[in-house]
Amino acid sequence: MKTQAAKTYKYIAFLRAINVGGRTVKMDALKQLFVDMGCFHIITYIQSGNLIFDTTEKNAAVLTKKIETYLLAQLGYEVITVLKQPAELASIINQHPFLDINNETHTQYVMLLNTMPNAAQINSVMEKSTDIDTYKIIGDVVHIRCHKAPGIKNLFSNMALEKLMKIGGTTRNWNTMNKLLALAQ
Repeated sequence: MKTQAAKTYKYIAFLRAINVGGRTVKMDALKQLFVDMGCFHIITYIQSGNLIFDTTEKNAAVLTKKIETYLLAQLGYEVITVLKQPAELASIINQHPFLDINNETHTQYVMLLNTMPNAAQINSVMEKSTDIDTYKIIGDVVHIRCHKAPGIKNLFSNMALEKLMKIGGTTRNWNTMNKLLALAQ
């Protein structure tokens, strides 16, 4: 009798608070934590909490809770986790409103929120949007364009937006988002 292989699902995990603020987690150790949770085919990318993995868990909300609970128990601090499947990440990249900017004069970021913002939260961010730091919110993603030039001070920070919106999230630069999508495909 043949046994049917379990269906697998690929996710990209964006973890907040990995290797920042004096909290150090080696990528081999982080990878092992994901193995311990039943994940496989795990790839880590740079030292800031980016993993691509396969799992048999289809429900992203269930998986997110499992990861956050396990990492809290193992690392001793909260690790906000945002999961995206490759098609979702491709959509985020394709919808980026600042694709036409000059990379010599601007830096692009993407903040992935762990919950969908409401109208008041969106408005609180949009009120802070300027020519120096420009924000555009699409779904649970904040697209950010920061002007870079001598003498210009950018006000954008992950923590500032989290505090303003009262929503957790994690931010990646544009190059990291594109590299993760390439690795996930």
